[in-house]
Amino acid sequence: MTSILGKRNVEQLKTALTTLGWPTTGKKAELEVRLNHVEKVKGFAAGAAPDHRWTADEVSEMLAFLRLENRANWEPCEVVMVSEVLNSRFCSDEVMAKKEICDTLKEIKAFSAAHLTSLPRVKNVQINADILIPMMTKLLRKDVTKWGDKEGNQLLQYLGDVATIDARASSPAALESYSRLSTMMVAFFLRRPDWKARIDPEIVIFDLSATTQVAFNAALAGYVLPAHLGVMNPPVNPGVNQSVFILPSVGAANHFIGWMSASVPGLRAVVIPGVPAAVFIY
Repeated sequence: MTSILGKRNVEQLKTALTTLGWPTTGKKAELEVRLNHVEKVKGFAAGAAPDHRWTADEVSEMLAFLRLENRANWEPCEVVMVSEVLNSRFCSDEVMAKKEICDTLKEIKAFSAAHLTSLPRVKNVQINADILIPMMTKLLRKDVTKWGDKEGNQLLQYLGDVATIDARASSPAALESYSRLSTMMVAFFLRRPDWKARIDPEIVIFDLSATTQVAFNAALAGYVLPAHLGVMNPPVNPGVNQSVFILPSVGAANHFIGWMSASVPGLRAVVIPGVPAAVFIY
């Protein structure tokens, strides 16, 4: 596999990792190892045929970066990337015969259950952007690559239940600040999908016109969301409308739609993405 790195300085490496949503702490050699690992894992997904089954050697390479780190230092973005690639294909029988692989997969499952399974709040509030000015003023002053749990909690406090922002009732300055904040949130959520799941869940709306509620409910009852995509069994239904659901990520929404579509002929769905945390109303 040809490396995408070439000769890059530290700032170029950090820029590439930030774009991917990965942490940028460490010396140049550490950044190069991290970016090479991202390239390798994503390369497996891009190059594998649809019917390919992962070999033990391939899975070992995917897990190599995580196995080199103490689990306490794992980043959610690392676990999500590896999990999504692993779950994009079936594994060959030899994979589960390797104890070291099984042990790491168990650690991934435990990490996902602890960090990637937060239940999002129901979004049903409309605000004007000026209410967010105190929070935006603080966050816009700080480099988004240094945001952590403190900043995530601030976003959750102000935006956790916000569905729409009334642009007509908001000042131009507040709207401009929110636009800048939205760009920073996208970068933060790439690096911290655990916070995205809590603040910016995906909304899935099913069209039941070509099927029946009975058939839909029967398929829903058998659905189990994989642990690495968020524990919601079934996905959260926010109200009386039985065809609207909230899921923690794009991957979870796609998995849910794929399952339901395969189980209910004629079923169609619309996904309303979470970013940038709220819809503007004019």
